[in-house]
Amino acid sequence: MKTVKKGIVGILVFTMLFIGYTSAFTYADGPSSWAEDWISEAIEHQLTTEKVLSNYQQPITREEFATLAVNLYHALGGEAPQQQEEDNPFLDTEDPIVLQAYHLGIINGQSATHFAPEAPITRQELSVMLVRTKKALNPDFEAMASRPMFFLDRGEIAPWALEEIHYLFDEGIIDGMEALRIHPRSLATREQGIAFVMRSFKVFDTILRQAEALRVGQGGDAISLDPHQTMDTLSSRVMKQIYETLVIQNEEMEIEAGLAESWRYIDDLTIEFKLKEGVQFHNGEELTARDVEFTLLRALDSPFIGHIVGMIDPDGITVMDDYTIRVATVEPNKALLAHLAHTGTSILNEKAVVEAGDVYGDKPVGTGAFKFDLWNRGDSIELVRFNDYHGEAARMERIVFKAVHYAPMRLDELEKGQLHIAYDILPRDIQRFKDHEEMMLQRSPGLTSAYVGFNVLQEPYNDVRVRQAINYAVDMDRIVAIVYEGTGTPAKGPLSNVVWGANEDLETYDYDVERALALMEEAGYVDGFETTIWVNDNQQRMDMAVLLQQQLKEINIDVDIIVKEWGTYLDGTASGEHDMFVLGWVTATGDPDYGLYSLFHSTTFGAMGNRTFYANDRVDELLDKSRKEADRDIRREYYLEIQEIITEEAPWIFAWINEHLTGIRNDVGGFRQHPTGHHLLSGVHLE
Repeated sequence: MKTVKKGIVGILVFTMLFIGYTSAFTYADGPSSWAEDWISEAIEHQLTTEKVLSNYQQPITREEFATLAVNLYHALGGEAPQQQEEDNPFLDTEDPIVLQAYHLGIINGQSATHFAPEAPITRQELSVMLVRTKKALNPDFEAMASRPMFFLDRGEIAPWALEEIHYLFDEGIIDGMEALRIHPRSLATREQGIAFVMRSFKVFDTILRQAEALRVGQGGDAISLDPHQTMDTLSSRVMKQIYETLVIQNEEMEIEAGLAESWRYIDDLTIEFKLKEGVQFHNGEELTARDVEFTLLRALDSPFIGHIVGMIDPDGITVMDDYTIRVATVEPNKALLAHLAHTGTSILNEKAVVEAGDVYGDKPVGTGAFKFDLWNRGDSIELVRFNDYHGEAARMERIVFKAVHYAPMRLDELEKGQLHIAYDILPRDIQRFKDHEEMMLQRSPGLTSAYVGFNVLQEPYNDVRVRQAINYAVDMDRIVAIVYEGTGTPAKGPLSNVVWGANEDLETYDYDVERALALMEEAGYVDGFETTIWVNDNQQRMDMAVLLQQQLKEINIDVDIIVKEWGTYLDGTASGEHDMFVLGWVTATGDPDYGLYSLFHSTTFGAMGNRTFYANDRVDELLDKSRKEADRDIRREYYLEIQEIITEEAPWIFAWINEHLTGIRNDVGGFRQHPTGHHLLSGVHLE
């Protein structure tokens, strides 16, 4: 006879001793390799019995699985039902665990008065019992599935089990025995029964824990919760709740106090920050200026956010005392405060980072109103209220960020009440919110500028008349109506109107094919030319390229659309291999320096942002001067002129300014969208 692997035996012996078992036993055979970890975990959570921990490939009986289901019920916090001795409808069993399962609604008889305890259980019967166990814990529970089930033997599933199997498949508890087959009428083995119960424990425990939480759906999982390891929106939305910055930007993008209660300029290069005293990190450490110094020096070494803090002089960071720090830039730079409000500059605790090492992104420690609790990779991230928070306490005890990749599914879950907030609603789904009794849509302008860039180093795009002609030939109102279905607005210039200093008086390129043809003739391209436009596999960008292809035929330009993988796309546009390309830029700090310098300064060609390779001496001069200028009104005048020059010289087709579309349930209060898309949730509550 085989024996189970040593690790399982060790756990089993310890567990049985702990719960009072004194008998020694051996196993007729060991479990399959795929089942070993499930069995180990089931033993740890006391979800097994002595009997089923043997002969693992033997079919599990109705009585044995009923016992496992009752163990599952209790492990999830369920209380034993009230029952009388005479409350036994069965003639063939008096097992108290079986009777408990009956009174919980987990089982019933195969016929009116028989339970058939020794009969083996099928996979579909097992599925029904698992879902009934969940319903015993939550009587209001309904087994709703949100994605299709693709089993080839679906027709073999009994009607009374179809809904339950579909739900368990949707939750990842049950899958096929082989590709696309579930074998619903096949007998389940003991090891399969243990595995199903353990999978159910993990899923149901998560569902029950999250039941009273604020549930937020977004288009995927975070990459990392280390602000120096990523800048993606999905991660930043979570980090916004965990961390805080020295200063913050409110919904109007105005600078306000954050962890720094005050600040002052010492000279043109240096800002002195006074930190709020008594601020605790989630690990109990007190925030000091040393943590700020550590954070900024670490940020300067990051390839992900170096462009945000790159103006800081690493030798110019000076700790004056525990609550005072000075930060100097290499050159005068009045955009520094806005950059220090970016999530990438969230203040870290040095001790926590050092102790966690390479896995710090999985164990974040901040000073925010919520602290990290659990990360179910690919599914959800859970945060809990930080009770020692230095500011106003969060309204909710727990927040769950759910990764729901498919946008229509996010909306379905919002409508069913499985989510309270759903980010990034598709434009085509706006009508679903009209006059809806249980959910509403919040719309607000964002900071993203979508554009079509020209490689101005290559013919014919080195001729400004060609670039202007293309702008006149494009009906951007029509493109926005079709591609973005009327959300957002056609761009007037390179900046969103939400960015301070955006020039709203620019002379725009109205749709004028005749003027476009005249400019093409003047430039020597009366017969047009052939060209390419690069896109990545983003559906809206591909749709925009198709419409551009159609419209540019009106001025005799034949466009070949080339779809590139994202990494290849970024590398190719950085090295200038393209003719035209479709991309976007988020002015994440709300300061025009962030939205103009990287994209149009002659020192930032390629990967740093300027993929059009545009250069203009006057633009360079004004961008440099605006960084150094202390007077905000003078800075604004510089930026207004910069935008006029850029719009006139047209290194872009100025395409679209985004709009944030967030669906919320009507019982959600206190939610306010932020232009960056990183929405603070500490004031959100359920009414």
